[in-house]
Amino acid sequence: EPSRHPFVGLVDHVSIMPLSSQPDKKETDAAGRAARFVGERLSTAGVEVCYYGSADPPNYAPLADVRRNRTRFFQSGSIQGDESSNSTSRNKELGVATVGAPPQFVENCNVLLSPKCSWDVARSLTRTLRHRNKNEDGIVGVEALTLPYSHGRFEAACNLLEPQIGTREEIERRVAQWAHSITSSNTIENDHDMDPVALLVERIYRVGTTANQCEAVLHKDWSQRSASFPKEIDNHDEQVYLQFIKY
Repeated sequence: EPSRHPFVGLVDHVSIMPLSSQPDKKETDAAGRAARFVGERLSTAGVEVCYYGSADPPNYAPLADVRRNRTRFFQSGSIQGDESSNSTSRNKELGVATVGAPPQFVENCNVLLSPKCSWDVARSLTRTLRHRNKNEDGIVGVEALTLPYSHGRFEAACNLLEPQIGTREEIERRVAQWAHSITSSNTIENDHDMDPVALLVERIYRVGTTANQCEAVLHKDWSQRSASFPKEIDNHDEQVYLQFIKY
């Protein structure tokens, strides 16, 4: 059966992100100005724009807060089983676009669960990974949302707001701890004594690019194609490079 990521408009989301791991105010201000430039063009085309981060002075509201307070992102797509945008925008065809610049480069990493995991079990993983405040035990800098996938599966979709701290490797470690906890508590039966991660998790995968990849692509000598470089990664990097050239 089809499933759809939450969304609030045709463009939906534009993020201008600094590449350095610890950007200074000059860099974040520049990213904010670039985001405002994009947002103004979208507004001219009839899109209702909600700004966040350094594109939203003096509030500098985080993306999650803007989505929660100014759009219907968390009630859209397959979260509520509606295939249409639930935007409150005056322009129903174009909807809303959240446009902004976060404090640093944001990476994305998703955990696709097996059909053995119910919605409640999937949500327990999301709570394990998510870190909203200092009183929670999640991974620092990780936003996580439980989403329906296809064929009765669910996934934990994660934004890594501080990818130098809340890394993909840390997500993998916490997922392994969670899987062992779920099977040891008999929440899900493990009749064949499979490895808990193999039983509950289909894959953990990145979405989009990383800051290191972007910098490496920009500095790569494309006249020297290394035979030892994995072909699928090389092809992906080339696509990133071509996008940089286009813009």
